[in-house]
Amino acid sequence: MPVRLIKPYKSTDSERFSLRNKVAQIIPPIESSGIKRLTKVLKERILRTNKVMEYLFRYSDPTCEDEWLAEKDIPEPTNIIRRLGHTRNNNITK
Repeated sequence: MPVRLIKPYKSTDSERFSLRNKVAQIIPPIESSGIKRLTKVLKERILRTNKVMEYLFRYSDPTCEDEWLAEKDIPEPTNIIRRLGHTRNNNITK
């Protein structure tokens, strides 16, 4: 490489562009109501270790991820599952 192409090292761009201001990146907050409302039962499964029935629920808030809930953790599970339209013979996974 010819010596005339070698230039001195400048550590940052601020030395080269002293008038350029750094713009702070603003991340908008994700608004969550805090109340999770169930909209749909996607799947159900039986855990072999404890023989516990779990259901995969989808929430109305799009920021919440789908979540597996045990039958004992759901208040009034039969009413909720029946209301959300999930049948026991549909989508059973082990």
